[in-house]
Amino acid sequence: FFFFPSNMQLGFDVEKRTSLERADLSRKGAIDDVIVPLVEHINSQEMWYTTSSCSGRITVYCQDPHNSKKGCRWILVSHVSLKAPEIWSLLYAPGLPPEGYVFFKF
Repeated sequence: FFFFPSNMQLGFDVEKRTSLERADLSRKGAIDDVIVPLVEHINSQEMWYTTSSCSGRITVYCQDPHNSKKGCRWILVSHVSLKAPEIWSLLYAPGLPPEGYVFFKF
């Protein structure tokens, strides 16, 4: 969230409008459906806005220890609750690189 005091309102208005007009560069490319009403409410307020919101996410990806996240392999991106065995089974799926780091983010 971004908030600015009233003495900075003009600059804030320009920043808010510019930010909200930009394309969503997230991997999904859109705000999660279940949280759209909250985002719309926040963005309708004169002195508040948000540019990206997620209703909750679990990500698991594999990354070569010598490369950046940009070259990673996404194993899981989920917005629903999962049990540990469901996640573990993905780690032993065929085709995963034999070396590298696996990152879990909740």
